[in-house]
Amino acid sequence: MPNSSFLPRMAVGTIASALLLTLAITMPRDAWAQPAPAKPAGAALAETVKDGYTVHQTADLGGHIAKTDGSGAMYDTLVNIHSGPRVLGQTYDLHAVPDSKHLVFDTLSAFTSGFGGDPNNVATLRLSKGKSYDFQGMFRRDRQYFDYDLLGNPLVPSGLVTTNGYTLPQLTDSPHMFNTVRRMTDLHFTVLPISKFSVRVGYSQNIAQGPTLSSVHEGTQGLLLQNWRNSTDTYTFGADWKPLPQTRLTYQETITNYKGDTSFQMAPQGLNLQLSNGAPVSIGYDNITLPANSAATSPCGNNGPILNNTTSPPTANACISGYLSYTRTQPMRTLFPTEEFRFQSSTIKNLQMNGRFSYTDANMHMPNYYENFNGLGRSGLRIETVTGNGWAARYSVNADYGVVWQITDKLSLSDQFDFSNFRQPGTNVFTTVDQKVSTASPNNASMLIAPNP
Repeated sequence: MPNSSFLPRMAVGTIASALLLTLAITMPRDAWAQPAPAKPAGAALAETVKDGYTVHQTADLGGHIAKTDGSGAMYDTLVNIHSGPRVLGQTYDLHAVPDSKHLVFDTLSAFTSGFGGDPNNVATLRLSKGKSYDFQGMFRRDRQYFDYDLLGNPLVPSGLVTTNGYTLPQLTDSPHMFNTVRRMTDLHFTVLPISKFSVRVGYSQNIAQGPTLSSVHEGTQGLLLQNWRNSTDTYTFGADWKPLPQTRLTYQETITNYKGDTSFQMAPQGLNLQLSNGAPVSIGYDNITLPANSAATSPCGNNGPILNNTTSPPTANACISGYLSYTRTQPMRTLFPTEEFRFQSSTIKNLQMNGRFSYTDANMHMPNYYENFNGLGRSGLRIETVTGNGWAARYSVNADYGVVWQITDKLSLSDQFDFSNFRQPGTNVFTTVDQKVSTASPNNASMLIAPNP
């Protein structure tokens, strides 16, 4: 078994884990020049006030000491916390004192955590001014690392030699590992939040990107480098009207725009061999190799995938399945506009009602799909190119209504109505062009080097 398949024995220490600093940053300047007058015995200590605000700030500074024993890849997959200083937590609050007037805001609150190297970070900010407005913002970051080497691993013991002298390699990294980061931003702004009529706008973004490894099977297992770049942008507009006490009517428009720009290509570490003409080639990440300093004498008569192990890199047999190159791109564009109307009411005595109606008119476009394989695959497949495009839509209508009638203190009657109707039409057009070589002749040494129609 690979050493990296063992779960590590992990110890994560924390230095200065509870170093809490409370600092009054608004102390008047002249307070540093002369001592403050002594408070009378029994008098309460007043908060420090500057410019009409009370200020509170805390900082939790510290760090981690991480020592691992075993598989570092598995430790990063499960924990991924490493040694170093950290800002474990930080808060900052401003609150207006009574009877003070401010032009921009009455309350400001900020919070951060995890900055300095942790895989998870968060920062929040909130501003508000009485009845005028309320603003809330949040940023989150999440790094995900995955290298579980048992996934997609043929589990060949190290140094296993077959009866014909070939050595099977031991995989120590997962062919489906990834190292991606996700960044999420949420912003919400409400005007006249407690008035009879209020307006809300919002924006949210979710981005996932980073390199990953994937695989494709075309005669043999090819190792692919998959570059992620998917993003979602959501825009929200809403209005709330409260015509009666305990009655609210809401209209909301939500528009979600998705962009998928993930692409695939041969992983550089997968092209670990060469052909007789020096071209980089891959014959699969689970291929077998000849013993050191050995060479095969019969190109196509030899059953092994390596013709010569004395070259650097080793020379592959051009008569077997392999990859010279592989590329796939499939950009996706999706737009989800949704109109929604909601209401809640308990104005009528002993009667509570709520309802929702929404309509979605979504469409998805894949303007151009492109996939190209260059190598030697199934049944003499030499080159394959797939192109195409697609379109799809989703039309959805949903309605919900619920009512509760409180007949007596111990008896109530409730009913719920739900309606959903949707359809998803779509079309796609794909074209495949194949070029093959003849497998009838035993002399096919140039299969991977040049096409032989």
